[in-house]
Amino acid sequence: LDLGVELRLNTPLGPDGSTETLPSPVEALAEVLTLADLRKQGYEAIFIAVGAHRSRGLYIDGAELDGVLRATDFLLNVNQGYRLDLGNRVVVGGGNVALDAARTALRQADAAVEPEDVHLALDAARSALRQVVEGDQVAEDAIAAMDAARSAMRLGATEVSILYRRSRAEMPASDEEVAEAEHEGARFRYLTNPVRILGNPRVVAVECIRMELWPPDESGRRRPLPIPGSEFVIEADSVVIAIGQTPDLSFLREEDGVQLARQGGIAIDPETMATTAPGVFSGGDVTAAGPRIIIQAVADGLRAARAIDDYLQGRQTQVRARGTMTVIEPYAMPPNYQKIPRRPPPGLPLERRVGIAEVELVYPEA
Repeated sequence: LDLGVELRLNTPLGPDGSTETLPSPVEALAEVLTLADLRKQGYEAIFIAVGAHRSRGLYIDGAELDGVLRATDFLLNVNQGYRLDLGNRVVVGGGNVALDAARTALRQADAAVEPEDVHLALDAARSALRQVVEGDQVAEDAIAAMDAARSAMRLGATEVSILYRRSRAEMPASDEEVAEAEHEGARFRYLTNPVRILGNPRVVAVECIRMELWPPDESGRRRPLPIPGSEFVIEADSVVIAIGQTPDLSFLREEDGVQLARQGGIAIDPETMATTAPGVFSGGDVTAAGPRIIIQAVADGLRAARAIDDYLQGRQTQVRARGTMTVIEPYAMPPNYQKIPRRPPPGLPLERRVGIAEVELVYPEA
């Protein structure tokens, strides 16, 4: 903004310039635009970077039941402070988003508390606070007492099962996420695939089938195939679907001329980030490359900025990477430093991992 960029909020792109397909409420929207509207307003180049914020659906019987949520919707609601009464949960998926949803679900309260329990918890909290104020108890013990009081007010223990159709070896989630989810109590069910969700009108269970791995498919991972007759049922009060994310491209019209890739997302020239429509560029997770890490989106933005400038100037800039090296004084690491084990960052104790608490802490100075 300091550089002079104009920021327009509450101004989404719509498929036909109307608000009919947009979520309510739309009263606060300044206007709804199409790519054609932007061209009419005099914009000669457009960069589309809307990300991939829509969770992929699980198209099986029962996916429309109450209690079936998509991972991004679930995480968004939790972080905005909305209370979700979900009971015991099943998370479907094996990526980092699935693990994030599972760990978040474990920290959410999910059952009603009896008034008597509330009074007991409040009494315990008052006692702990009094001990801190009066100095009758050391800080660590007082904190433990407060934790016990807060635990009494939490809304019941939850069980979270993560279903993944391949083995642990094929699971795309990072090792750290898996280890933390196991540490927090998530239950992993590998070689398990949901076939339908049971309930009416609310989820009561998930019917699954056991899988076996065959030789690798085109992705390089072993292919999971169902084992006939191995169906079984997992009781569940809710199901969180976390099997990948996809962009919402409902704002694009056929006459915009923006071609989509076969695997989804906007088709682009990877060097210039140009789409098939003249003057329209795109980058980040909305492209055919799909969801990636943030530094790749930053790189897309740099390429697109250069290409857009070339497009508007009617030229093609030749980019040449240059680097310099500076000689530094000789330095030797301490003897046997390779043998020093890595130290994981400290984490919040399990009993204090509630709500949206930050669970991975910083290293102490030592």
